[in-house]
Amino acid sequence: MDFKEEKYQAQLRAIVNATEASGDRPLSLSELKELANSMGLSDKEWEQLLEEGNRLLALAKNHLKARNYTDAVTAADEATAINPYLKDGNAVLAQAYLMQWLDDQDLVKMQKAEYYARKELKVDAHDTQALNVLSTVQNKKRILGKDGKLKKYLFIGLGVISLLILISYFSISGNSSKGTAFKLIELEEEVNAKYELIQTATERRNNLVPELLKAVQSNDNNRAIINEIENLQKQISSANATEIIPLEMALEKKINEAKGLVSTNDSKSSLIISIEGAENRISFARSAYNEAVKNYNVLVKQNQADFPQFETKPYYP
Repeated sequence: MDFKEEKYQAQLRAIVNATEASGDRPLSLSELKELANSMGLSDKEWEQLLEEGNRLLALAKNHLKARNYTDAVTAADEATAINPYLKDGNAVLAQAYLMQWLDDQDLVKMQKAEYYARKELKVDAHDTQALNVLSTVQNKKRILGKDGKLKKYLFIGLGVISLLILISYFSISGNSSKGTAFKLIELEEEVNAKYELIQTATERRNNLVPELLKAVQSNDNNRAIINEIENLQKQISSANATEIIPLEMALEKKINEAKGLVSTNDSKSSLIISIEGAENRISFARSAYNEAVKNYNVLVKQNQADFPQFETKPYYP
């Protein structure tokens, strides 16, 4: 008899479908026989089909002993498809799937091992092989559960460590930001202090300018430069921070021109020396100011995105 004929394959499919559809109440062997008869199988052919199931189950057991688990699964699957009530049929299939899973750790095979073991126990609640398979699966599940918890705790631990690292980073970053802010304030105050030195030296020189203008005023042809100096002084008194430096430089230029218009005698020579001494102090103060501005501006440009409230300051030429 060729069990690969279509009618036998159709019968096997019908048995499988009927078994799966019946849920907790599988079809009995006599009901399966009736199904076979309704599909055109004679009683003799039915008996031969059952014998084929026995042969396949014996083959599956041999494959299992030989550790040929793939062929054991194939043979046992075909045997139980023919006769779901074969003694040890589902147990052998469960054992074969279990051994496959232990080899390759494919969880699907573990699930199938558990499924067929439970299926065997529905037929024979005391089947030792099925009970052993189920016990092994349950133990492995517990181990996997512990491993899963261990991994979970490990991930939680790693998460906590990562969080602490991030907190430390932002804390350090925050401390760094505070340090930068303090440094910017310190450098800005240094710039302001240097600027005050310029103003002190400039005020000393400006106190001498009226005397200089009197000396120049003795010559009516020099009235234009006197007016320019007076106008620049008025503009400086009301200028803002960005305007004051070019105005001061323009005033300095005009004062130097005025000095050249003063006739040199003993009294006026002393005035010129005093003005030049004040201008030297102004020059020195400006140099110190420019150095302070340089240090401040560099830090401002490096941290402009984080501290937009700090703006660069102008240099004296």
